[in-house]
Amino acid sequence: MFTNLNRFFKLCLIFTLAFTGLTHWQIRQADAAAYPILYTFDLRQVSGSFNTAESYDIKLFVTTLQGIVNQKGPRLYVYNSFYVQTPSITPTQAMQIDEKWLETFRKPGQWLSQYTLSPIPSLEALVETFRSDLAGLVLWDPKVDATANVATTIAGIERTPAVMGGGRLHARLTAAPNSLSVTRTLVDQFSGPNAKTDAYVWAKQQYLDSGLADAGVLGYIEDAYARLPATHSQEYVAARDILVMRKGFVFDLSPWGDERPFDAPNQTLGKDLETFLAILQSAYTLHGQRDMIEVYGFFPWWDKYSTYGGKGTYTEFQGEWKVVELLSKYNAAIVSILDTMGDANMSIHWWAPVATQLKPAHTAGSRPTLANKTYILWGMGDHDASTIHYQFPYVWNADPARGKTPIAWNIVPATRNAGDMLQYLYDTATPGDYLVAGAGAGGYANPDYVKDVAVWKGWNERLYRSTGYTMSGFVLNGNAGVVTPSSEEVYRYFSNDLSLFYNPNLRSPKPDVRSTNMVVMNDNVPIATNDVQAQAAHIYNATAALPSPGATPNFLYIKPAFTSTEYIHQVMKKIQAEHPEYQYEAVDPYAYASLIRQKVKGNVANDAILLDLQLPEQMIAGEKYTASVTVRNVGSATWTATDLFRLAATTDNTLAWSDFQDGGYALASNNQRVYLAATDHIEPQQIKTFAFQVQAPAAPGNYLFGASMIRDGVAGFGDNRKQTIQVVPAPAQAARITAVTVPSVMTEEQVSTIAVTVKNIGTATWTPAANFRLAAIPADNQVAWSAFASGGYSNSVRDQRVFLSATDSIAPGTSKTFSFSIAAPRTRGVYSLAVQMIQDGVASFGDKGIYDIRVTPAGAAADDAVSFYDNIPAYVAPGDIVPVSIGFRNTGSNDWTRAGQYTLKSASTNQLIWSGFPHGGTSVSATNQSVQLGATERIRTEQAKTFSFFVTAPSTPGNYTLSAQLSKGSSSFSTVKTFTLRVAEPRDAKFAAWEVPTVMAAGTKAALNLEVQNAGATAWTSAANYRLYAGPANAFVWSEYGTGGYSLSPTNQRIFLTNSDTVMPSQRKSFSFAIEAPTTPGTYTFSAGMIQDGVATFGELKTWTITVVDGYEQRVNVGSATAYTDSAGRVWAADQPYTGSNTWGYTSATTAVGSTTDTISGTSDQALYRTQRFGSGGQPFSYKFNVPNGTYNVILEFAEIHFNAAGMRIFNVDIEGANMLAGYDNYTGALGHDKARKYTFSNLDVTDGVLDIDFSALADAAAVNAIQVVRTR
Repeated sequence: MFTNLNRFFKLCLIFTLAFTGLTHWQIRQADAAAYPILYTFDLRQVSGSFNTAESYDIKLFVTTLQGIVNQKGPRLYVYNSFYVQTPSITPTQAMQIDEKWLETFRKPGQWLSQYTLSPIPSLEALVETFRSDLAGLVLWDPKVDATANVATTIAGIERTPAVMGGGRLHARLTAAPNSLSVTRTLVDQFSGPNAKTDAYVWAKQQYLDSGLADAGVLGYIEDAYARLPATHSQEYVAARDILVMRKGFVFDLSPWGDERPFDAPNQTLGKDLETFLAILQSAYTLHGQRDMIEVYGFFPWWDKYSTYGGKGTYTEFQGEWKVVELLSKYNAAIVSILDTMGDANMSIHWWAPVATQLKPAHTAGSRPTLANKTYILWGMGDHDASTIHYQFPYVWNADPARGKTPIAWNIVPATRNAGDMLQYLYDTATPGDYLVAGAGAGGYANPDYVKDVAVWKGWNERLYRSTGYTMSGFVLNGNAGVVTPSSEEVYRYFSNDLSLFYNPNLRSPKPDVRSTNMVVMNDNVPIATNDVQAQAAHIYNATAALPSPGATPNFLYIKPAFTSTEYIHQVMKKIQAEHPEYQYEAVDPYAYASLIRQKVKGNVANDAILLDLQLPEQMIAGEKYTASVTVRNVGSATWTATDLFRLAATTDNTLAWSDFQDGGYALASNNQRVYLAATDHIEPQQIKTFAFQVQAPAAPGNYLFGASMIRDGVAGFGDNRKQTIQVVPAPAQAARITAVTVPSVMTEEQVSTIAVTVKNIGTATWTPAANFRLAAIPADNQVAWSAFASGGYSNSVRDQRVFLSATDSIAPGTSKTFSFSIAAPRTRGVYSLAVQMIQDGVASFGDKGIYDIRVTPAGAAADDAVSFYDNIPAYVAPGDIVPVSIGFRNTGSNDWTRAGQYTLKSASTNQLIWSGFPHGGTSVSATNQSVQLGATERIRTEQAKTFSFFVTAPSTPGNYTLSAQLSKGSSSFSTVKTFTLRVAEPRDAKFAAWEVPTVMAAGTKAALNLEVQNAGATAWTSAANYRLYAGPANAFVWSEYGTGGYSLSPTNQRIFLTNSDTVMPSQRKSFSFAIEAPTTPGTYTFSAGMIQDGVATFGELKTWTITVVDGYEQRVNVGSATAYTDSAGRVWAADQPYTGSNTWGYTSATTAVGSTTDTISGTSDQALYRTQRFGSGGQPFSYKFNVPNGTYNVILEFAEIHFNAAGMRIFNVDIEGANMLAGYDNYTGALGHDKARKYTFSNLDVTDGVLDIDFSALADAAAVNAIQVVRTR
């Protein structure tokens, strides 16, 4: 029996049809299987210039449409137009994130491998493809940024993608051929100083309070302020698809009550915070008092409410902590941190068919022996779904050093919402990769601020259980300070192996073993991300503070976030070489916990921790329930049945146990035992799960379940687990699932007969007339039902029933067996049959039965496999020993086991020697080697196995072959996997990617990026003078190299590495800088390569041909009758009309000039901002420039020199027919009165010889202070 395993992590409000009519939960994977086509749409081709109002509008429309259509399954995948570069990802890689993930899950054996991709070429085709899914459009108001978030909330509920009212996209979508109607408009619905909060209050009343939005899903995401060019947030507009799909409520409000938010400077003081708390209270009332609320988003410090950019009085860190404090106080936790990173296509990943309970690839090894060493645990995080999405195609997949050093990857268990990603990490983990929870626990919350501890505890227990987690990597208590003993102890219920804390939040002593028997530790070494020397210095300082380092056991926990495993490996090499006396050793988190336990408690023979207890907290009087208790042996003795190691009832246990699978006894409530099996041999660090029955007493009341380990005849030992059980009288409707016949494996579209036996343990008799039926659980069932023995129906996988027969009358205490058929979906994966009794018109009741079914392609051979993953270094040094990984999926019908002699063997073409086999192997010769499975591993059909081992590079440079094939005994199967590994010369380099213009305007600068791969055997460092140099044919001047460099002539230029750079073999280095074109049009060469100054140039010398065309520059001192020379020596021409022989100027006669003598802050060129031109009476006006056809940058400069409040001057700006600024508030955009602000709009193509800039007012009059037009190519 498998009950009460609801997929809670898909937080949906599930109401029976009797209560709500239509529900708002999401359809799951079986409906997804009805869509074997996966449509793709490339935003990069249609969204125009980045960070403009038009690009924002298109992105918001597409992502809200995506969320709507993916409510029915994985139907639309979007390639997004931009992601922010981080230290471990190059700009080119950042543009390929979405391709990488789709490529990953399209590989053979992966869940999307059988889908047909169908690219959609245009917005019109996108609308036509999904027209039947759309009810119309919802318009948001560009004058009130908050309405974009309100429209996002509405989109998922009313099936209306969000579009900016009055914009070009609005006109395009409502005109033929799109012809979409507007079903709701927010334009001009909210005005005045509190328009922002009024919009959210209205949305709260209409959608959150009413239950139309899912109160368990909140989006705390920056509103349409992000459409301004100077912001940093358009890259994650695409993250909204999951919120739309899940019908979440989206908002953006300041957490501070003592200052007005800069985006609503006239607002009633405290209104943002008041509204923030009202939203949280509503969500808590509807959902949070029963389960944790999942929050997508983050405090938008980069654009709002912080000292960053001068937009508040609190720092970004204070804002983050305040937001998490507020969320925690209403049982809300951040599950996906969307700040300057993307989390796109989560509405696709949500549907991935993965197991109900995921299992880590690697758990605890053998018990380590404590020595006088300095033990280091490396934690990599904090990671959640957003950083997994954004970082791991490169941090995980493309880092050849992964596996060299044990790492505790800090990944929040709520990443389970993207189950394919988490399963992929398990499938491809090396023996050095371990997953532990990230910030907080299941999600980011402060444990001492959480409103209901029982809700927090239960949510984490379920999340950790479903992901196989037993450790936490970063407990962060924020403003609450040191974690209280009671909050710390809660972690023992789900994180009992090891709980690691933010240093200031952990009370002394540290490390320690407490909260019954849980190991606790803190991060005690500062972080110097990607700077090997600085990180080593931090480690030495931390080591010096330890007692007798190298002469007694000591512990360090180091937790960088955005770095590489190669960096960690280099730090370890450095500190071990420079200070061997400290005896540094990096260990995995299980070994780390064991060593701390031995340090604190000594070498205890008999010790145990209870990792998990599964037992209902409420029972019906007189009924039996299954108890499952999972225990880890953390002592030095092995547990066996003959040595009388057993699970015992505690002295205060008051419930009776029975039905012991391997024997036991129950003499009294406090004298009961569950035996080990005769064959059990539970070594130190291994786990054992005891399963038995618990009898609810006949008398209602509160009872205690308590269990711990004992060695009979010696003593009880270790941890205990106690739980209060509420025993209640039988209600009218109650049911127990007592037997189920369901296959564990089916082939695609196979039909199988199912039998579910349910016992009536309530007081009401079940009859067909009273509508008692077996129902599909809407949020969890994924298979279609048919062939009902006594009738039933199947409207969709979420809406299915099996009826009682006409003569059935199931009295209390009797049972009914429901027989019917199920059809497997048409695509591979793990799908669930989910059943529960229902009295239609009243309520669902009783046990929930959820049963995983692994669906495989038909016609599989007995032994077969596909390869879906490999991580092989491209370049290695002679004699180096490097990790390699090759992943296979079992597509045959046989299970792979060690006993079955399944191995990975070297093929006949292999030239490399293997070693470092984690579970054993052989190496007789290059062509006679094998890697074994673990002794207890069983790789079932459709499951994955990654073989990780090491290879030794030959001493002679050249290309060598690594080849391998799966084998059963002496017979091989699967294709031979062949890789070329280059044993490199000492120095070599190859250009991996580049962004270099093909055309430039004479005398202008262009930003570019070159990514160079270290194809040699030697690491590149600044100290060794490794640099990028200009080639002998180069004609362009280099500048703006932030890392340092020089430019003495076009052919004598360098760009330096940073002092912290260590570019290892196979790694890439990104060089970003600017080049200046010659002043004479013509065809020129740009050339670059790598050099070790003082030694030699090396590697590839790359050249590009760039055509230099006539330049064009025009600067206008708008509103002024005189020219102005700025502080940089550039001339700004006096303003003029576009008439007669003038080749540029303003076009409307209905304009006027304004001026001031005030001091303008934020500029050294006062005169430019003291005059402006505006549309008289609010009339539109334009500037035109006669220019050569080409590509241009336009820089518009503004200052609000007239009004002293927000909302007074609001306008739009279009350039070349594209909307650049929409609903632009000249006061808030410049952060106040008499403050300079300029915006650059790039890559504007002119094809008709005239560049047009159009201004139109939404409030008062549009205005501009200065204009620059510069041709770039």
